Amino acid sequence: MKTFSLVDSNLQKIIFKKVIELSFDDLSYKKIIKQIAMEFNVKLSLGTLSYWFNHNVNLFGGVNKFEAKASSELVYCIGVMFGDGNIFHDKKKQDYVVRLDAIDKDFVEYFSNCVSKVLNKENNYVVIPCKRESMVSIMYCSKARSKILYYFIKELKNDFKKVKFFAQKYPKEFIMGLADSEGCPTISSRNIFQIGVCVAYSMNVELLAFVCLLLKFKFGIKSKIRLARKKGVVDSVINGRPIKRKNDLYSLVINDFKSTKLFSQKIGFVIGRKNQKLLDSIEIFEGFPKNKRVSEWCKKYFKPKSKWVPNVETKFDN
Repeated sequence: MKTFSLVDSNLQKIIFKKVIELSFDDLSYKKIIKQIAMEFNVKLSLGTLSYWFNHNVNLFGGVNKFEAKASSELVYCIGVMFGDGNIFHDKKKQDYVVRLDAIDKDFVEYFSNCVSKVLNKENNYVVIPCKRESMVSIMYCSKARSKILYYFIKELKNDFKKVKFFAQKYPKEFIMGLADSEGCPTISSRNIFQIGVCVAYSMNVELLAFVCLLLKFKFGIKSKIRLARKKGVVDSVINGRPIKRKNDLYSLVINDFKSTKLFSQKIGFVIGRKNQKLLDSIEIFEGFPKNKRVSEWCKKYFKPKSKWVPNVETKFDN
């Protein structure tokens, strides 16, 4: 028997409506729970019913009313939710949150704009700076509170087949949301200048395979899935303690120049620094002969650690 939180949002609506109808017959909480279990094979708790009735809960309405209709904003948010975005439920406060934390303010602001439109808000959700102890750079955060959106996203995460309907309606926005979260331009300048795009890293091969097909049939873009890191490999160190991967990590990559340019033209990144890096690399690849590309790139970008950054942003200590 499933708990209420594990069933899909459509069934939740039906159960909630049935509970209200049963309450009109002056049934006790225990009798309502028994009736719901018999009809739907779903277990409700005494605490859940008590909260619903004592707080006059409108489970699927109110200020943050949400309808699961495909739109560019919703599909972008879905893409983000399969990357940096997350959902959580504070049982004590009965708080249902859809949230994004990222280092790029423009990314978080765009997400805030999209989720605000999805929830029919007049103003965008606030974007605030936050700092994690494990990170040097400041991050930005935006969060929306909506029970029905929370359960909608949870439903999609539990059943990826339901994602496909929305992603096929707005493939650009779905891929862009995922790429803003998990992707980046890829630049190699050791011997020859090579450019491409990593669309996403993920342990979810089904997700990457689906996006690979979207890229091919919707945009004519060639991409490949590769094993990025094997299970059992140490890929991070936290407080001096090596952390081994519990699962294989895969990447979806675009390597040829034609497809890289198509990605830039037809999809691109919301994140300004990623999009500008991709545009600069394409400009250099097209505008200079092979023996000049590396030097021209290094005039614009510098690699202090593992990532290319614009030379104007590089600071040297006295």
